[in-house]
Amino acid sequence: MGTDSANVSFYLDEIDRIEASSNAFDPQLGETYMSLGKSLIDDGNFPEAQDALKRGVQIERINFGLHSLSQTPHLMLLADLEYVLGNNKEAQKALENVYSIASNHYGSKDARMLPVLDQLLSWQTDRYQNISSKGDFDHVIAAEVTALRIAKVIDSSVPMKDPRVPNYFHKLAAVQYLIANHIKRHGLPTDVGFEFTTGNSVKAASPSAATHTYYRRGKAALLSRIDSIIQQENINLLTQASAIAELADWYLIFGQRQQAGSAYQVAFDTLKSEEISDQERDEFFALPRKIDFPFDESLRPIGDSNLEVSLWITETGRARDIEILNPPDDLTKEDWKTVRSGLMKTRFRPRLIEGLPEAIAHTLLYPIPKRDVSEQG
Repeated sequence: MGTDSANVSFYLDEIDRIEASSNAFDPQLGETYMSLGKSLIDDGNFPEAQDALKRGVQIERINFGLHSLSQTPHLMLLADLEYVLGNNKEAQKALENVYSIASNHYGSKDARMLPVLDQLLSWQTDRYQNISSKGDFDHVIAAEVTALRIAKVIDSSVPMKDPRVPNYFHKLAAVQYLIANHIKRHGLPTDVGFEFTTGNSVKAASPSAATHTYYRRGKAALLSRIDSIIQQENINLLTQASAIAELADWYLIFGQRQQAGSAYQVAFDTLKSEEISDQERDEFFALPRKIDFPFDESLRPIGDSNLEVSLWITETGRARDIEILNPPDDLTKEDWKTVRSGLMKTRFRPRLIEGLPEAIAHTLLYPIPKRDVSEQG
């Protein structure tokens, strides 16, 4: 008998023992059914794992109340299991139960909701990164709902000077970028009855109008992030300048070149202080930098080795004159096309001289595209 099967037998025996000495709803059984569910998952017995976890939820509710926090681990594991089985709607229901339980316990706008919302947001964005397809829009919308809930908590219960706030506003902007980028790549879903959290039907909205909505929301989040950083007890000018530069990045990737230029100038001028040396200020903006927000993995590593690539970064952050230096012998034309396409789609923060964008020759490392095993001969 394998280890997993032995664990299953152990927990089944433990359940029998507890029920014999007490009853079928003994509080100890909630955790025992949780452990049984984990062992059944490890054993590949998903249907019985579902039953065990649901039984654990029932026991927690009977003993500690319908909205007891103790059932949260069971529900999170149930969501994982439903997702693996392809039951995304059931997974989302389990996660919504987690939110409902916490909001009933703490209050929907209580600051103690933030760790719960963090966990739910990570669950959605992690799954989205695994499946970047048009059918993955459920995760996009769920991430948006969670982001809006985070925004309400911060607005109601967390002061701007709280050191956690800048990071949360950065997350809110990242979610808006995720949504806008998804719409750009895949368009809007055509499912009948599907609705945005604003209440507007997706079918009634155009991709450009929807993208503009998320552009405005992201901009608002990044502006609030700057405001929060300024209100921190110990203001770090480099952090402040970096936040302003990220706002400029946001303007740039959404085609607002004039606003981007103004924001880059403000970011540069922020470092004109006795606290910052001339060398430190100049080096801060000396080289181009890939514009990136969390959850955007357009340039995530896709191979174990890197290519050295030379390119020209224009003053608007576009890649031109792309050339692979010393390419390996087995680099194919398709590999080259993949690298070139990836870099052409990437936007860079341009080099800044006295706050003004300037084109520059640049060298960077880019992962060698991963090929299917069948292509490797």
